[in-house]
Amino acid sequence: MAFFMEKNNLYELGEFSKQHGFQGKLILSFNGQKISLPNLKVIWVMLNGLPTPFSITSIQELNKNKRIVSLLNINASNVSSLIKQKVYVSKQDISFDEMDVKVKYVGFSVWDENENEIGTVLDYVDIKNNHLLIVEINNREVMIPAHDALIIKVMKKDKIIQLQIPEGLLDLNNESEIS
Repeated sequence: MAFFMEKNNLYELGEFSKQHGFQGKLILSFNGQKISLPNLKVIWVMLNGLPTPFSITSIQELNKNKRIVSLLNINASNVSSLIKQKVYVSKQDISFDEMDVKVKYVGFSVWDENENEIGTVLDYVDIKNNHLLIVEINNREVMIPAHDALIIKVMKKDKIIQLQIPEGLLDLNNESEIS
């Protein structure tokens, strides 16, 4: 297990909303995106401003947006320190439910990594495993990669998807209209 992880390599999964039972189990509440977690072994929690790894001993589905999680060395006496803490996973450890993505992102505002709003998602296309968001920017349709590694976070409640947009991508779209 890695003991250090940079925050930009992590995806915010949700938060530990409350304790479950009396044995130190936690309720993990997702913040919108449906994610497959079958082989997940490690989660990260921000403690004192640093991503801190925790080994998962078990995950049980509670409902479509919540899981019951047991962590190694977390019990009834120390579980309270994790309640209301944001939970992260390594971007390499997750895969999004592709059908869910097609519907969920349409109508979302798209923000860049600096939290600047750049447009609105009109559609989602998958061309030979190339996942693309069709985004309306200044009355133009622009294709932006929707690869898992480029998704910084999804805020379902606010209908916002924050992406790490490759440098120069938006300029390329402008140049094609000029010529």
